[in-house]
This record gives sequence, C-alpha cells and structure tokens, in this order.
Amino acid sequence: MKKHLILSLLLIFTLFSNLFAQKHSEQFNGTKFSAKSPLIIDRLIENRQVPKHSITPLNLKIPDRPLIQASHFTPADFQNSKANTDELAYFYDSVFLYTTTGEITKMSSLRDGSGNVLSELKQVWDTVNNNWQNSQIRINTYDASGYQLSVLLQDWDIEGNQWLNVLKYRFTHDDNGNRITELGQEWSTENNNWVNVARGNYTYDNFGFIISYIAEVWETSSNKWIYSRKYSFTYNSFGQQLLMLSQDWGITNNDWINHIRDTYTYDESGNLHSYLFEEWDIESNAWQNVAKYTFSYDASGYMLTEIIQLPDTENNALVNRLKSNFTNDESGNILNQLNQYWDAGIAVWVNDGKGDYTWNESGKMLSSFIQFWERPTSTWTFYSKSNTAYDESGNELSSVLKMWEQNHNVWVNTSKFEYQYDYEAKNVVGFYYEWDDDWFPADANIYISIFDNYFYNIYETSKIEFYYSTGISAIGDDAGSEKNAFTIYPNPAGKTVNVKFRSSSSISGNISIYDAFGKLVKEIPTGNIFPGESVFPVDVSLLEAGIYLIKLSGGGFYQTRKLMIAK
Repeated sequence: MKKHLILSLLLIFTLFSNLFAQKHSEQFNGTKFSAKSPLIIDRLIENRQVPKHSITPLNLKIPDRPLIQASHFTPADFQNSKANTDELAYFYDSVFLYTTTGEITKMSSLRDGSGNVLSELKQVWDTVNNNWQNSQIRINTYDASGYQLSVLLQDWDIEGNQWLNVLKYRFTHDDNGNRITELGQEWSTENNNWVNVARGNYTYDNFGFIISYIAEVWETSSNKWIYSRKYSFTYNSFGQQLLMLSQDWGITNNDWINHIRDTYTYDESGNLHSYLFEEWDIESNAWQNVAKYTFSYDASGYMLTEIIQLPDTENNALVNRLKSNFTNDESGNILNQLNQYWDAGIAVWVNDGKGDYTWNESGKMLSSFIQFWERPTSTWTFYSKSNTAYDESGNELSSVLKMWEQNHNVWVNTSKFEYQYDYEAKNVVGFYYEWDDDWFPADANIYISIFDNYFYNIYETSKIEFYYSTGISAIGDDAGSEKNAFTIYPNPAGKTVNVKFRSSSSISGNISIYDAFGKLVKEIPTGNIFPGESVFPVDVSLLEAGIYLIKLSGGGFYQTRKLMIAK
C-alpha cells in the first residue's frame, strides 16, 4: 500500500520541487555555511559514523531536489517565527514517537537563552521496568557569539549505567562567523582516548561566499593527515553560484582528480535557467553528462516549464527525456501541472501525467487531483486525489489520500494524516492511518506542519506528540537583563524557592518549572507584577531531588535559571 502512496505522490513531490525553485530561487545564490545551519553531522551521527574517506560541505543546494526532501530537518532545527508575530519564536521541547507495535521513543532538548541547542537526549520506553531508558545524547557548545564550537555524541551503556563516548566534532570560525576548520574524532576503547578521523578547511571570498573546501582523513599507519576531497565554487556578480567542482585526491599521481561538476546559468531576471550535472570519466579523461535541467518562467518569475535531458546510450549527447508544464495563479501557486516524456521514435512530447491543484487565500494547498495518460485509448485516467483541511491559524488538521479503483470505478480511501493542536499546553499531535474497510493506525514518516514550518520524522511511527516552547528565549540558561533582574534563592532549594524579580513596568507574569528533560512539572500565575522589586515563594516540596529549570515570563519578557532541588 505504501508503494501506491509513493507513486501517487510523485507528481505532488515534483510540484513542490518546482514551487521550491520558483519561490526560493535564492537557494542558488552564493553558498554560505552558517555556524547555526543544520549540519551534515546530523546525518553522520544518525548513521553512527564519521566519514572515513571524505567530508562533504554543508548545505549544498541541488536544484532537482524535491522540497519534501529539502525541508527535512531534525527536531533541533525546529525554530521559526509565527506569521505576523516576529517577536515570538517556537522551539521544540520534546518529541514522543509511537509505533503500532507499542514502541515509544522520546527526544528532548535543552537550549540556552539564545535558542541554541545545548543537548538532545534520545530515550526509549522500557516496557519491562516501566521507565525511560537512556539511548543516545548529543551535547553542543557555543562561543559568546553563538557559533558552534563542538558536538559530542554519546551512547548509554545499560550494563555499566553510564554514558560512553562515540563521536566528537570541533569547529573554529572567523570574525564573521564563517566556519574555518572542523575536526572529527571517534572514541577508541582500546586506547581510551579520542582518535583523529577526518578534518576540513574552508576559505571564503570578500562577500562571505565559500570558494573552497578541502577534506582530509587521518592515516593511522603513517600517523599523518592526507588529502581526500576538494570542492571549489565560483559565482557571478550577483552572488549566484556558477560552478561547483568536486575533486578527489590521487595518491598515485599526488594531485587532484576531477570527480563531479555542477554548472548553473541564469536568465536576465536572475532566475535559474539551467543546471548541468557531470561526472569525470578517468578512462576517457573527459567530462561525461549525467543530467541537465532547463527552466523557463513567466513575466512574474513563476516557473512555466522544466525539461530534463539525459545522455543517450550511444554517446555522451544529451537528449530530451521528461518535461513538466505549469500554469500559475497571481500568487505563483501552481494550478495545473502537465508531465510529458519524449518519444524519440516520433520526436514529440507525449502526455504522461497531470495534476490539478486548488489553494486557499493563504497559499496552502487544499486539493490535488492526479491523472495518467492512457496512450492506447488516448484518454486521461483517474489515479489519486487528496484533500487537506486547516485550522484558523493555517495549521494542517487533516489530509486524506484516495486512489482510483478502475475495476469498480470508485474512489477508495488509502491513507490519512490527522493533527491536533493544544495551544495552551503547547502540544501538537500527529496521527497516520491506512484504510482497510476502516481507518487503522499505521507506521509511516509523519510530516507535521507547525506554524508554517515542517518537522519531518525520520522514524516510521503511527503517532507523534510534539511539545514546544515559546518566547524570546528557549528553555535553558539566560544571562541577566538590564531592564528586568530575575534571581532565585536558596539554590539548592529544599521545600521552597523564592523567585525575585525587578520590573520597570507593570506586567502579568507566570512562573514555570521544567524537569531536566524539558517537561513542565509546575506552573504558577504570579498575577500583576508592579514596578519595583517583587518576591514570589514557590512550593517545591513535592518535586523529586534533581536539576530543574525555572522560568519567569510575562509582557514579552522570558528568562530561565537553573534550579537544584535537594532533599
């Protein structure tokens, strides 16, 4: 059934791919690697490895990558501003993943006052002992400017009841925050210390665009660093990337050997016109075409066509293979998409599939209707349709996919996503169902749309429970404010902790206490806080001993402090 689901979404994926290209054409501009951008080490850590032979630069943009892939990010990357409320940011506190077999995974985060993720903890529910069992933790450090200095990955040793080192990355930056070096090490249980594995060095032009990246690997036998891979970039006067060249180090010839080359061209309006992907053939000592994408746009810059060319089997010449044609509304939403393939025998484009889409006033898709061309009968055949509903904030409530059953000429339910939002509890829950005479929970990669951003779950689950926090800063340590002074005492506390706050204006406040994993355990409204100094005693006698975070918020003010409770 999932295969049918994937097939039915192919046109939709292509649609979003082109929406991403035409609405976010800036992704093809100069390649910048921000220290706060999602890291490639997310994938490396996910796969439990350090690259042995190469390190790939971060955030390389590929024009043909579908939006549904380009928008994937881990919970740590979930941070955005709600529409028309720039001062309010959203951060994830914890995510619970449930499967139909009863497995439960929990991911929790702690952040500093700037929203940087200090730690991410992964736990699994132990059904035998009925408690959370540690699994993996990722710990990040930052400098005073918020640039990432290190990443440490540890695994939990159940037998030894302790954390064990696995991987470590360290970074340096220039005064502009550009990453200059990165060093990857893995823990050697043999020697009980860190062992070099890979490192990378970056260079930039005067505008901050990366112009080279050189990766090296550690050769244990000779106890030295050796070159692995090199990336070079060039740009036009507008900062748009023209070329990306990847080269591997040749040990025999002691020089760089071509590997991959990406070439970009743009039209007079700055829209991406073509993207050529090539690979180096060592035997012929020449570049071999892999694929070329060509785009056209209307006067508003919305995409009209996308043509894909691939090399023929006899030589390296590019020939037509696939074409997509689009019509758009005034806002750039794609109303119709026609996919065609090239028939070399008669040298014409032949219909293959088409999609019709509707949108609401906010530019969110309401429905899709997919059909495929039956060439023998020269008719369009129904294939799939979907309908999506949203709440008043624009968040997705439900999305139902139906497939056309040709034998009975009827639409049949296939899959359904449902979402529930509790704004007071700062909680979003997503469900996935498949149809078998009724809706039944099933496991899949659930996409959750929260405040115009997407959380993509890399694990197949039937349910996701997503807790988030809001405010100027996230849960974590926060430096004092000149305008508002927030202190707690005694610390450690036993039965009572006093929250002392100095305000320059009258506000309505709230005191919240979170455990070490970001779960809200106590909340107390303070009522009106008047100008001057106020002290609020908080009863913590029922809380277990341990480390907590206490937050005082109100009137746009949001600060946290660490609290130790001792019994």
